[in-house]
Amino acid sequence: MGVHFTSGALNTFTVYDDTLATAELDLGAIVFRDSRDVKDLIRRFTDYEDYALFGEQARGYLEAWAEDCRR
Repeated sequence: MGVHFTSGALNTFTVYDDTLATAELDLGAIVFRDSRDVKDLIRRFTDYEDYALFGEQARGYLEAWAEDCRR
């Protein structure tokens, strides 16, 4: 919908602190304990957040997309 990422988002990931993160994929769960991996997940989240829409701006896009789907 107008945004291009060079890598796909993980299905779900949780960062607990700078030494532990988990990711749940359609194939199962992964535990990350290497701080380099955890930092990479934090960077990815920040990248996604940079493109995220919030509040009225998000609501406007959702309404437009819903209308397009109804056609």
